[in-house]
Parts: sequence; C-alpha cells; structure tokens
Amino acid sequence: MRSGRFGLIAAAARFYAPLMVLFAMALLFQRAPGGVGFAAGLVIGAGFALQAAVFGVAAARRALPPLLARWLLAIGIAFTVAGAAFPLLPYAPQLMEAGGFLVCAAATALIAIVFFGRVPTLSDAEW
Repeated sequence: MRSGRFGLIAAAARFYAPLMVLFAMALLFQRAPGGVGFAAGLVIGAGFALQAAVFGVAAARRALPPLLARWLLAIGIAFTVAGAAFPLLPYAPQLMEAGGFLVCAAATALIAIVFFGRVPTLSDAEW
C-alpha cells in the first residue's frame, strides 16, 4: 500500500492492532473458562484481517506464514479434543479454552489470507 494515499488508514491500523492483541490476551487470561477462548481468537483474527486488508497479503503472510497457521490450527484441535476427552484433568477447561483460541485465531488468519489473496480488487497490484 502506498503511504500517501491511505496514510491515515495505515496509521490507524498500526495503532489499533497492538490494542486488539492486548484486549484478546486480557480476555483470555482474566476470565473464567467458558467460551472466552473463542471470543479472544476472533479478536486476534480480526486484527490479522485488518493487517491483511490494509498492508496486503504479502505482509500478512510474513506476519503469520500459512504453514505456521496450519500447525496452530492442528495444535488447537488437539488441545480441544484432549480437554473434552479427559475432563478429569486438572486443567481440562483451560486446555479447551486455549484450543478454542488457537483454532479460531488460526482459521481466521487462513481465511483472511485466502480471501484477500483471491479477490482481484483488493490485491496488492491494485494499490
């Protein structure tokens, strides 16, 4: 993205992205287990989608490579299944929350990379 034309949007994205990450971490670590991992993952994913929309797919792929996102998705599924399969583990609810967080964040990142990479009007060449 050229800095002159969309400088205000780029500055806002640079300002709000760390705040979104802090908000997601506060959600994840301050609340009792019960669906908060999914919400925190959505906030992280929204920040990633904002970065992909403003700075382009190449910057998004540098920030979170698709292979790493796939690994995080697999680890999140494993955490969720382990927490659900063994409910008597001491930290089973927290394990399920961490799994929900990883699954939601990685899936949103992968969807953002695919969506912004495939839509011709939002590609890097247009800017």
